[in-house]
Amino acid sequence: MQIETARLLLRSYRVRDNPDTFKKECQEYSKLLDQVDNLSENDKIAKLMGVVDSDLVFNKLSLDCDKYASYNEAVLQCENLLKTSKARKLARREKKSDNEECSHCKHKGHMVKNCRFKKKGLPSGDYTKKNKNYVSEQKATINNVYQNKDISSNLLVVNLNGFDVQSLLDTGATKTIICGDTASNLGLVIDPRKEFEMKTLGMKNF
Repeated sequence: MQIETARLLLRSYRVRDNPDTFKKECQEYSKLLDQVDNLSENDKIAKLMGVVDSDLVFNKLSLDCDKYASYNEAVLQCENLLKTSKARKLARREKKSDNEECSHCKHKGHMVKNCRFKKKGLPSGDYTKKNKNYVSEQKATINNVYQNKDISSNLLVVNLNGFDVQSLLDTGATKTIICGDTASNLGLVIDPRKEFEMKTLGMKNF
């Protein structure tokens, strides 16, 4: 009964080209062969050639079939071949990714699924030009504030994106507020995700 089961399994048995499972599947194939017949090491290697999915492994076994001291040695060398091939493909894919342009933000070096602008819910566009003005939680932008004389009022002139803008200085404020229309006219990109509560000195909510 055990022999018949092994024969049935051998009829459809395949060894995939996955380097992570290749060795285990080859060992299972060897056990099935041992249950059915008493084959030599070379005969088992020849049988293995007929069930491998990888053309790379098939060609390797075809060329070196008579050079292997054992079935296990052949399996080990073919496993190393698959691992090397996988590593090279991964390296080429990463190199290609470094040179590719993200279709969402136009920056190079990442794919769309990893785009930080898309993850923040921002629309697609050329962020290579907007990056200097991009306002995010991770990187804060610092703009120049200049004054050549004693401050006589709380109104200051600040330089935002190359434009002089009057601003009201509040030393006790924890937030910096800008009108949406003004920000748009200055070309600033605002991250709209965060909401916060405003209170006056009398603790009135807005």
